[in-house]
Amino acid sequence: MELEIPKRYKNKSVAQLLPIAQDWFNKMIRLRDKNKPCISCGSWNTSDASHFYSRGNYPGMRFVEDNVHLSCAKCNRFLHGNLLEYRRLLIRKIGIERVEKLEWMSISNRSKKWTRWELIVIILECQSKCKIYELSNN
Repeated sequence: MELEIPKRYKNKSVAQLLPIAQDWFNKMIRLRDKNKPCISCGSWNTSDASHFYSRGNYPGMRFVEDNVHLSCAKCNRFLHGNLLEYRRLLIRKIGIERVEKLEWMSISNRSKKWTRWELIVIILECQSKCKIYELSNN
């Protein structure tokens, strides 16, 4: 089955698609974790989609769902993720096996370059998941 690219994405470059994909991915994470506390400190004042492995240093981890969880602004922005507590609570949330898989993925995806097609697929998948999460949260 071939996926048809929506017209609004057909002529966009990787540089134009990347922030669109990031916005949809972050929205999906916020909807997925809507009723969960900050992954690092347990605060209920959450607003950020926080990456355990940062987007800047680990571009291939940018859109890995196990790598991104809802966080408060204090932990994400001012404590740079509060990573020691993030890891401890991440193990509790997804299990040590999945955290170790993330660690392995972070090594192998360190220099990832996204293609137009990959970003379009990510956008469409995130839009679809957002609809599912919105329905399940109502």
